[in-house]
Order: sequence, then structure tokens, then C-alpha cells
Amino acid sequence: MGNWEYLYLEIYHEVHRLGVQDAFYEMVEELSSQREHRYKGMRELWSMAFKQLIRNAA
Repeated sequence: MGNWEYLYLEIYHEVHRLGVQDAFYEMVEELSSQREHRYKGMRELWSMAFKQLIRNAA
């Protein structure tokens, strides 16, 4: 596996461990529909959504 697969796995496991998967997937969907994030890839969207969830939870 490459580095990006590890990023996806790490985020996936952490989101499910914290029990915030619904909020995470909603955040990814919300970000992907926003104009400034429309053309970003999935890894950027996942990273941004995860960082926002962690920042909001703290």
C-alpha cells in the first residue's frame, strides 16, 4: 500500500473509534458540494473533514 492508503485507513479507523462516522461523512459531502472545494480530490476532502471534526471536538 502507498502512503495515501494508510491515510485513508488511519482516518477511517479513528473516525469509527470515536463514533463520529455519520458526522464525518456528512462533512465530506458538505465540503465536496462547496464551490471552493468542488475540484479537490477525495484525500484532501477526507483530510479537511477529519481535521475539522477533531478541531470541533476539542
